[in-house]
Amino acid sequence: MSSVQAWAIGVCFTVMAASVLQYLSPNGAMERVIKLVLGAFVLYGIMLPLVSLVPQISSGINGYVNTEQSAPSADLTDTVNSQIHTAANSSIQSIVTVELMKKGVVCENVELIMDMNEDNSISISKVQVTVSSAVMSQKMLEQQLSSVLGLQTEVIIHGG
Repeated sequence: MSSVQAWAIGVCFTVMAASVLQYLSPNGAMERVIKLVLGAFVLYGIMLPLVSLVPQISSGINGYVNTEQSAPSADLTDTVNSQIHTAANSSIQSIVTVELMKKGVVCENVELIMDMNEDNSISISKVQVTVSSAVMSQKMLEQQLSSVLGLQTEVIIHGG
């Protein structure tokens, strides 16, 4: 209770000192600057006890956090990588399907070949597209899809 009382007395003296300084300050061009400085002074006086509590709060949080939970688990990493693969696959599959439909070609399957880089980022190295039949040559389809996707594309034609 005495700490709260000491804080209240400190806030009162801070506000009184700011009031006296504002009363003594000249009006004119510097008035806004002085009000800003005095406002910051009062805020500092109000928050001063909180600054002393910050190390106690952070040490309490550090003691509460378990170090095993802060390290990412292999299961979580595998799940995230799987979700990224699925999202990329469905996105690219829809793009490929639309592009092939424009050419009159039916898409059977789209498979992504993904690699992990040195910085643990995932990159798509190749897209394999399987189609049932095509009116265009395999080379033409690969060039069309590579230009649309911006990725190396391999087309496999069944029955043609």
